[in-house]
Amino acid sequence: MKNGGDVEARAASNIFWSVATLRSKVPHLKRLLPAVLEVIEFCSPFFSAQEVANIIWGCAKLQLQRPQLQKVLPGLAKRAVDKADGLTGQGVSNIIWSCATLRL
Repeated sequence: MKNGGDVEARAASNIFWSVATLRSKVPHLKRLLPAVLEVIEFCSPFFSAQEVANIIWGCAKLQLQRPQLQKVLPGLAKRAVDKADGLTGQGVSNIIWSCATLRL
C-alpha cells in the first residue's frame, strides 16, 4: 500500500487535471484552485512522472498567473527531473507544450 503522501498526491493531481479539463464547461470549479495549489505545493515530492506532466499541462490550460506558477513550478520542476526516466513521450510533449504556452 502506498503511503499517505502518495495517495494525497494522486488525488491532488486528479482534481487539478479535472479542473483544467472542465474549465470552460464548469467555470466555478476554478474556485478550488487556491486549495488545490496548496496541496500540490506540499505534495510535489510524491508525484509520479505522469502526475507531474499532467499538473504542468493543467497550469498551461488554466493559464495560471506568475504568482501561482512561482508557488508550484519549482517543486514540480525538481520532481520532473527526479522522475525523468519515468516520463513517456506524451508526458515530455505535454511539459514542452506547457512551457511554450506559459512562455517559460
